[in-house]
Amino acid sequence: RLSHAWSAGRELRNGVWGARGSFSLSDPVDDIMSLELHWISKDADLAQAKAQMHLWASTFLMVDTGRPQPGFLTTHGWWAIASGALKTSKVRDVMAVPVVAVPSGTSVRVTLELMQRKGVRRVAVHDASLHRPGVPSTWRAAWVGIVSDMDIFRCIGESSSAAAASRLANGGPPPLPAAP
Repeated sequence: RLSHAWSAGRELRNGVWGARGSFSLSDPVDDIMSLELHWISKDADLAQAKAQMHLWASTFLMVDTGRPQPGFLTTHGWWAIASGALKTSKVRDVMAVPVVAVPSGTSVRVTLELMQRKGVRRVAVHDASLHRPGVPSTWRAAWVGIVSDMDIFRCIGESSSAAAASRLANGGPPPLPAAP
């Protein structure tokens, strides 16, 4: 299960729990991102990826490419593969590269706009200060989280992704805090 900055109708913000919905589009995406990333090798077969997604109750995996820029695998990546071919198909054949990412500290608004522009539902969060060039062991550490469209919509108090996207597209004001 993924850990989030929010839980059960309440959110942790600056060390204080409050009613969910008190986030605004100007807040940093770090406040709502999923904190656990699960990794798989680009050379793994899709049966391993499917098993790992099932184990972690996740619909995505970060892909270790052996370089600082990882790949990204979602369940959509292997749906077109016949179930019998999962053991012979490799993650590298269906992963998305490059990963759509935002720097740590990016606002929720900018993140949501990027997601709309790129046509993606998830964006990785990268903290370049954690990556030391030439030190491969720091490559993964710099990828600090992931944020999905649903993470954003839940935290800004919208009832649907369409409502939030419409509000953002029309230049509407940030959402009002939800009633406790």
